[in-house]
Amino acid sequence: MANDNLEDCQRKLQSCICLEKQKAETIQELQRELQKLQKDSLTAEEELVPSRKRIEELTLEFSEVTRRLDISEKEKRQLQKTLAEQDVKLSEQLDHINHIQHQVRKASKWAAQALALFKANCTALGNFPEVQWLGLPSLTAEGLGLIPGWGTETLQAVPCDQKLNRK
Repeated sequence: MANDNLEDCQRKLQSCICLEKQKAETIQELQRELQKLQKDSLTAEEELVPSRKRIEELTLEFSEVTRRLDISEKEKRQLQKTLAEQDVKLSEQLDHINHIQHQVRKASKWAAQALALFKANCTALGNFPEVQWLGLPSLTAEGLGLIPGWGTETLQAVPCDQKLNRK
């Protein structure tokens, strides 16, 4: 019996020794793996440093571009406001030009009527050499000269000398 106990203890001891060897091997293997992982982690960390720096640079660039974009948007809004104001002024100027063109057409029509009346009066007066219109420089029956009474509705001829009563 003591022999059996001794053999049993030896087997248990060998089993424990074997387990201890396996544990030691496992520990060594895990330590090697841990060292490898630590080395890989250190390498990865070193590789991340340039990436982090690049991220910081890009973040600064993005901030600058965003700031410039904000400034550009403000300038764009100001230019649009100025453009709208200029459009209003241009529209007013065009309206004014159209009004002036209308007045010029009306005055041209009036001038044509005045010229026709002048010619008719000259013919009726027997081609007298000079007729003064409303105190303006004299006009000859042959030439156009200045158009007197500009802007008035009624044309009036005033004789230059009192000898116009010839027949």
